[in-house]
Amino acid sequence: MVPRREGRSLRTVAFVVVAIALLCAPCPAAAQAVSVAMGDGAAPPGASACVPVSLSKNGVTAVGMSTDIGFDADHFSIDPATGCLLSAASQAAGVDLQCNLVQAGTLRCGAFNLSLVELPDGEVFHCCFTIAAAAPPDVYTLTNYCGAATSAGDVPADCASGTISVTTPPASPTATHAPETTPTPRPSPQPPEISLGDATAIPGGNACAPVTLKKNGLVVLGISSDVGYPEPVFNVDPARDCLLGASGLAAGLTLDCSAPQDGLIRCATYSLSLAELPDGEIYRCCFHIEALAAPGGYELTNHCGAATRDGDVPVTCGGGSIVVETGTPTATMTRTPTVTPTPTVTSCTGDCDGKGSVTVDEILTMVNIALGNIEVVACPAADMNRDSKVTIDEILMAVNNALNGCVLTPVTSGL
Repeated sequence: MVPRREGRSLRTVAFVVVAIALLCAPCPAAAQAVSVAMGDGAAPPGASACVPVSLSKNGVTAVGMSTDIGFDADHFSIDPATGCLLSAASQAAGVDLQCNLVQAGTLRCGAFNLSLVELPDGEVFHCCFTIAAAAPPDVYTLTNYCGAATSAGDVPADCASGTISVTTPPASPTATHAPETTPTPRPSPQPPEISLGDATAIPGGNACAPVTLKKNGLVVLGISSDVGYPEPVFNVDPARDCLLGASGLAAGLTLDCSAPQDGLIRCATYSLSLAELPDGEIYRCCFHIEALAAPGGYELTNHCGAATRDGDVPVTCGGGSIVVETGTPTATMTRTPTVTPTPTVTSCTGDCDGKGSVTVDEILTMVNIALGNIEVVACPAADMNRDSKVTIDEILMAVNNALNGCVLTPVTSGL
């Protein structure tokens, strides 16, 4: 019989662009605990043995699971980026799988859905281990330290280990290998381009400048842009005057714009379902030209950024311009400047840059912290309880904040 272990609560997890890391600590077993079970695999030395990892929810609405798989590093190896794959049912449910080697002989995997959709029962994913050519025939145990979570946090989980049987290879004639060919190196992809367009208007009118994206073959999941403009010659209300284009609306994108200071408008565009952004015009911002504006060309500066599933990527930023033509000024009312209240949120989990909202790239940053790829100081708002770690419940809370807006979260002081 395959040994069982009590469920261990999640300590770290990983989401979106890239590997996931989850640490475990004991929690009491329950009659309706989630079951995370490993299967068995078999192959001769030099081949690969694939072992399934299955979930039995037992009536619990599980949206995330994790497992630390212990294996004999002297006889087995695995590439976490390519050796573990989602099942067909998990792919259909939009599950994300991230795996990472936390140390020799320990493979850490997490499966979760950033839209908080319930994981399917049955096989969630499988991992294929390469057996060393010198591995002696035997049955090797794969240990399993697991965890699971609902949208409300960690839940008890029962963990079942698996095995890999190294079989005796059949006698076969020596194969004649075809000569190896050196692959032709592929050119490095060009960075994505985020460009501002040009617009023309007369004093008292409105000039709408488009913001366009050219991905150059990359899978871009989010973009941001700080647009600088001459103030008070122009003014803009970010909540009213910046709108998604047709392609952005069709892709179900979210557009968040704010005015962090006079003469600057900051916008971020992303998809909470991690859908790829389209090429072309993403959104446009319309600037009101003051009635006494002097004719001439005015520069719009652009400081931009872009993110893929792997995190931030280099990007080329293109500025734009607004040409004010000679014309009869249109009478206009002087606008009262909008006063942005000082935020009172003590901590919005996942709001790395303190803008009052959580974006896709910030959730990806939390994932990388959970993996151990970057330090928690990269996003202090990710660590809700100040234990210097990022856990699955903190990532799920950040996803809730991204979907529903920031919620006040009490901060626990760490030692």
